[in-house]
Amino acid sequence: MGEPFDFDDLAELDRQYDIRQAVPDIMEIASLMAQQSERARNEHSGYGELSYGGSPLQKLDYFPASLHSPLLIYIHGGYWRAFDKSVFSNVGTAWNELGASVAVINYRLAPLAAMNEIVDDVRQSIIWLWRNVGRLDFDKSRMVVCGSSAGGHLTAMMLATHWKALGKDLPENLLKGGASISGIHDLGPFMRAPFLKDELRLTAHDVEEFSPARRKPATSAPIITCVGGDESSAFHAQNRLIAECWPEAFRADIPSPGTNHVTVNNELINSESQLFKAVQQLIAR
Repeated sequence: MGEPFDFDDLAELDRQYDIRQAVPDIMEIASLMAQQSERARNEHSGYGELSYGGSPLQKLDYFPASLHSPLLIYIHGGYWRAFDKSVFSNVGTAWNELGASVAVINYRLAPLAAMNEIVDDVRQSIIWLWRNVGRLDFDKSRMVVCGSSAGGHLTAMMLATHWKALGKDLPENLLKGGASISGIHDLGPFMRAPFLKDELRLTAHDVEEFSPARRKPATSAPIITCVGGDESSAFHAQNRLIAECWPEAFRADIPSPGTNHVTVNNELINSESQLFKAVQQLIAR
């Protein structure tokens, strides 16, 4: 493991992975998304912010659709250190129109939280959702998870989770599928990447334990992948790892030409995109 996305030249490692180099206007894009998402929350009559834990960041935004609807769980990116669920409320409104309820979750961020705590937060949010189905009234047999960048990594980690080990009441097949968008599936490069390593403080154990490509899926639940056509070769290599390492669960890699690491996420809210239609098929299973 390590080729071709782990580079000897540290400057090249940063060039391949540092999104602020690749997409210099990322914060302006995020600001616009945040404004659009605020309007979406204000206009949604059933929207609510709910706590799944005691930390201020252990919260999720819930956008209900019809009763007993499927549930799409969205995990935001930001290299495990940045961004917030409030930037991605447009996912809720887009999928509500298709009859799916949506949960957009937060988790504690690096450097205050270690990788094991971040992964555990996402697991706990999903367990909380499953155990509160009576209150939220979605179809718990149709829970699908998706996310972009670090959220793609966390999506895959959820599909590698043995849920019954976390609660006797939990089914092993708690999740019915997932979509990793520009996902990071091997953490090895981030022990060395100058722009990120000091915030993540990853250990060799973290890389083995929390790299989806170094684990196996817990069930046969399908996973699809997608990476922006204009993204770096490192992200394309990271994207391929699921097909290579999870052949029993991998279903399809969805092309997204002309998109970068930020704009590829817009395909999830574009009902005409191939990614949107592929996720729709996961939900319809």
